[in-house]
Amino acid sequence: LLLSWPAKLFLAVKTLTGFGLAVFIGLIKWFAAFKYSSVPVNPPAALPRLPDYSSAQKLRMEIEYLEASVSAHPLEILAPEELARAGLNSAELDRHLGETVTLIGWVIAQRRAVTKRREYMQFLTLEDPFGTFEATIFPADYERLGSAVRVSRILRVTGEVTDRSGSVSLTASQLEPVAPGPLLGTDEWAPTDPVGR
Repeated sequence: LLLSWPAKLFLAVKTLTGFGLAVFIGLIKWFAAFKYSSVPVNPPAALPRLPDYSSAQKLRMEIEYLEASVSAHPLEILAPEELARAGLNSAELDRHLGETVTLIGWVIAQRRAVTKRREYMQFLTLEDPFGTFEATIFPADYERLGSAVRVSRILRVTGEVTDRSGSVSLTASQLEPVAPGPLLGTDEWAPTDPVGR
């Protein structure tokens, strides 16, 4: 039988008689007087201030536990110089239709497909601090470029900007893995291949 503590107290008082009841009530009064007495309490000693985590450590834990970065974009922490050197970002792609451009991106999704001729091609979704962009690797380039995605989550993507049914994307002609900064190993940030090559 599970009872709340007030019910247990009521049953204890009800069952105690005579001397037992007086002892029980005395104990309750003593406990209440002790607990709520005006005895000054010394404040606890100040706790030492712990150092904050580095940006790279925060990023690692956010991705491990939340599966997303909330303190800053991964590229701003792991490859800030590459991001600055790119000169173009995902928000500006629609102004460069038909041109060959280079962007730095963080791989957030990938999908491998098989064509009618039984050749592989790959679709990548990448993001930078300004938005997301799609990159398509056609069969002619897949053998040469497909393995770059398994090396690092940070890629330098070069390709022609195309518009397919109102969706601006890159037709990738070059993919280069960009190694993260010195605080993180590249193998920790390599995305898992959902197709299982």
